[in-house]
Amino acid sequence: MKTKSVTVNMKNLLYRILLSWRIILIIGIVFAILGNCYGIFRDYRNSEKNESGTASDILQQTEKNAQNARTNLSDVEAAEVENAIEMHRRYEHAYKVLQDYLSGSVIMQLDYDRVPEGFLRYYVDEHYSTEYPQIQKHEYASDIAKAYAEGVLDEVTISAIADICGLSQEYAREIVTAYSSQGFLCIDVIGVNADQYKAIADILQKRVESMKKSGKINFSEYDLTLISDNFVIRKDDSVFEKQTKKINDLNSVWNNMSKVDEGLSENQLEYYKAQIDYLDLIEADENGTGVNESDAGYTSEASKGHISFVHKKLLVIGFLAGVFLTVLVIVLNYIFKPVIRSRENLTEDFAQTVLGTVWIDNGKKKFLGFTDRWITKWFYGREIGIEYEKRLDMLSAGIRIGMEKDNLQKLYLTGASEKNGGVVDGLAERLKDNLVVNTGDCIIYSPASLENFATNDAVVFIEIVGDSGTGEIAKELELASQSKVKVLGFILQE
Repeated sequence: MKTKSVTVNMKNLLYRILLSWRIILIIGIVFAILGNCYGIFRDYRNSEKNESGTASDILQQTEKNAQNARTNLSDVEAAEVENAIEMHRRYEHAYKVLQDYLSGSVIMQLDYDRVPEGFLRYYVDEHYSTEYPQIQKHEYASDIAKAYAEGVLDEVTISAIADICGLSQEYAREIVTAYSSQGFLCIDVIGVNADQYKAIADILQKRVESMKKSGKINFSEYDLTLISDNFVIRKDDSVFEKQTKKINDLNSVWNNMSKVDEGLSENQLEYYKAQIDYLDLIEADENGTGVNESDAGYTSEASKGHISFVHKKLLVIGFLAGVFLTVLVIVLNYIFKPVIRSRENLTEDFAQTVLGTVWIDNGKKKFLGFTDRWITKWFYGREIGIEYEKRLDMLSAGIRIGMEKDNLQKLYLTGASEKNGGVVDGLAERLKDNLVVNTGDCIIYSPASLENFATNDAVVFIEIVGDSGTGEIAKELELASQSKVKVLGFILQE
């Protein structure tokens, strides 16, 4: 007999876990409520803390933190930190400027493989001619085109384009370019759709006509003619180059900013971080954005004075923690508590015969008892389908046949548990007409039962799953061997 080892049946272990669904659910709900209560308490505590801290208090506390960190440094060390802080803030400003540009610029949002572009081309004709052998006159077409290019994108024109595109003037100015090329006035528009280009082109053409009529371009007689107005979608490598350069600039600034504090000691880093926090708050106050709890490091909902009475995340975490701990206790109890859990504990650990299992249906007495019956039926199928009385009839028939084959007459019914009385009495009633049947308490605890037990030919032990100990069964088998009483087998009561 392998009394020092216990067989763990995974199917039976899972069955025991599922059968404990009530306690698992209750403990899970209790832990969920506790988790939610913790969330309410945390909100209340943070709310009280933040209500007592005004903007002035936060600034003073942050300044005090920086001053306290400064006292741990020498003048040289402090100067090194302050230089690092100055570099950090410069890089930080540059980083914000680049970030704003990347998020606001039309060009930075484009797919360089499909760039919408429009082109206006004006031909400047100054009626230039030469008469041989006269000396050539000066050609002014390029100068005229240049004069128009310099004046066409004035403040009013850029403002009108910005309104149409929904952009700031800074980014509107970026999408329109005017220049002269070999006596032509060239105006390029980039990064808008066809409808917007048409509206922008109309503004630009009106502006050119306005300049022409104003007479401000003081040259000899000339004609300015629109010869091309095209809109295309094409690949533009210059857009890709601009995007790449700006992204590289952003990464470079970030890398440099992140390396500013390299080489600082632990005390210097403490002062560095505290002083930056303080300077950030000062800057926020000067810019009129105000100093609030989030600037002081508070990030929870309670930092706004709000107390939430339902914390979904903590409810879920608490419930799962309760379920996990309960299942863990059930598993540990199953493994380490030395009691009979399944048929395999007797057949494999003690090499004994199990005559059968009796299923006692207590589900009717429990809340949602049909769930227990469904779980049991799912795991053991037809095995539990036999009615209690019919099962006792079958077990008694098997015992009677076994006794007759071995030519035995006196049978003793007992077990280690005190809860087996119903099954013991039912079997004794069915066997009394064919055999001499005696019953008694556990033979390892009752001397009278042991004396009566020794006078019998065979014994059937009726054990309760989860109550009969493996040590008790080992002792019962030892006493049966000493008393020379044949162990006909075991009956398990579930």
